[in-house]
Amino acid sequence: LDYNSMIPNINLTIFAQDNGNPPLSSQAIISIHLIDVDNLDPKFQVSTSYNVNISIDTRIGYEVVPNEGRIYAYDQDIGINSTILYSFLTSNIYFTIDKYTGILTLQSPFDSITQFDLLIKAEQENDPNKSVTTVLHVNVYELNLYPPRFLLLPYTIIGYTINSLDQIPTFNGTISDLDINPRLTYSYSCDLSPLNLQITKTSLRQFRVQLMNFQNLPVCQSCSCILNVSDGQYSDQAYLNIYLYTPISFL
Repeated sequence: LDYNSMIPNINLTIFAQDNGNPPLSSQAIISIHLIDVDNLDPKFQVSTSYNVNISIDTRIGYEVVPNEGRIYAYDQDIGINSTILYSFLTSNIYFTIDKYTGILTLQSPFDSITQFDLLIKAEQENDPNKSVTTVLHVNVYELNLYPPRFLLLPYTIIGYTINSLDQIPTFNGTISDLDINPRLTYSYSCDLSPLNLQITKTSLRQFRVQLMNFQNLPVCQSCSCILNVSDGQYSDQAYLNIYLYTPISFL
């Protein structure tokens, strides 16, 4: 008998009659109650796998819900309906899973866009040998909606060809980028090959430009460099005009 495909409570009526004249008869009712046997493993509600798309900027403590809905498994022995316990079989630092509810929570921030898979186990509380596994596919993406823009143009550096450590020709600039956590990178090109720049990111949207080889710089009546900023998808350019003069004491 298959408990899951039958009505668990059945009443049978038995009728008996003899061949007398007149015939005599009697009847009795037999009540049958089927008891389920714990012979089936749990089953996940989603038969294939689960998928999560999550922004790299998601905050710790955020409840993560897969595209297919909350992770859920059930005992196929419906007459027993044992409590299901959830756990990760794959080691990871990013997510926790609630033992009783299957709810996923972000416990550690992402530091880069990435993709990885996690193996999740659902087992019966009364029998750990009754279990099933599924795969959680995780896609960490970067939300990048706005382009970076150089602010307060034009840019100019004025200095000397010979400088001390505390007099290095320097320019401080700011980028406008409305994304929550822009990941900006900088580069440059100059029309005079002896000019070498060091561009340092000083904060999320600010940068510093300094001239390298500051003790032996070329004379620049008007040298020009192009600064580039990129967030990986969008970019912007700005001109940096550089004027370098020979100190009076060296004339």
